[in-house]
Amino acid sequence: MSERDDISQHSNQTDRSHEEAREAFPEYAAAMALGQAPEGTFSHLAAHLRDCPACRAEFEELLALVLPTYQGQIAPADSYPPFDLSFLRAAPASLPSAPNRPIDGRRRLVFQFSAGLLLSMQAAASAQPTRGPLLYRYAPARQPPGDVGLTIDIFASEHDPACGDVQLSVDLPSCDPFDQSGTRVRLLAGDQEWAGSTSATGMATFAAVPLDLLAQLRVEIELPAEQ
Repeated sequence: MSERDDISQHSNQTDRSHEEAREAFPEYAAAMALGQAPEGTFSHLAAHLRDCPACRAEFEELLALVLPTYQGQIAPADSYPPFDLSFLRAAPASLPSAPNRPIDGRRRLVFQFSAGLLLSMQAAASAQPTRGPLLYRYAPARQPPGDVGLTIDIFASEHDPACGDVQLSVDLPSCDPFDQSGTRVRLLAGDQEWAGSTSATGMATFAAVPLDLLAQLRVEIELPAEQ
């Protein structure tokens, strides 16, 4: 090995020794601040600090900051600047709910969508812990007339990105909880109409509903006659 190679190797070892020492500074300083005797655990670091003035000076600067903190000698500030939260997207003051009409003579429960409602439904969907392509969700904060349980979910279509699948979950307290089938549901938007009935689980799904028509979507649920 040449003299130049020997000098280069020694220089690299010295650099690594400094880096390893600096990486252990925080833990070593914390142990000293807690009144422990870390020289035994950090014997190599203690020896390095004795022999290296540069690292010793850096460590003493760190220790001067750590000791007052651990010993409670830092007085609290008289005031703190307010947090700048301007980067956060402001949430609407209140989320609109879908207007619903009282049950009419035909015992229909009607929900009319709007652009404002879709915004709140989009926010509600993003808060759901689902992995599927859920775009919108509507679940009334208060039960509609007749204590009807209702949830409306709109999923992205697997076949057409311009469409969505509208799924309604209807829970009628007057029906068997294990058989919620037979409730007629109708969707209207523009000149288009979709109709169907709930399954035993109370579900009714309508595929390929154009997303650009959602803001004018009207949902009609035909409730059973009163017993």
